[in-house]
Amino acid sequence: SGLSGGGDFSADRSFSVNTNVRDKQVGLFYSGNLATAMLGEESRIYIPFNMELRAVRLAVTTSATGANILVNPLQYNALLTASTAMFLAGNRPMIVTNNLAGSDNGTITIGTLFSGSWLACNVDQVGSTVVGSNLTINFLLRSS
Repeated sequence: SGLSGGGDFSADRSFSVNTNVRDKQVGLFYSGNLATAMLGEESRIYIPFNMELRAVRLAVTTSATGANILVNPLQYNALLTASTAMFLAGNRPMIVTNNLAGSDNGTITIGTLFSGSWLACNVDQVGSTVVGSNLTINFLLRSS
């Protein structure tokens, strides 16, 4: 990203790199045993300019058993009145049962967070036999 120019190598070519491409990492933390109605779901991260969602990474201190831990990243409009899921249901970021870390599978439905929007995340599934605890969600965002 940021590289432009080029062509075939039969002659001299010029390339330029946009040095204004910036990756940013923001995160949310949900403390205690996970539940699908956690207060942490009410937190929002303000998006001051257009940014591309590059990846979502997850970690817990206690693994869930019986079922995966699933989260649902959402983009809210500027008034916080409407939200849009950033992944289809089958592609949401997850931590596979009995693991302490996980991520998205690379299939992001909405890749651009627009200026003035808000980023949030719901916990959709927490395990069934033993719930996970202390969830950290990291979002890797790119701006240029």
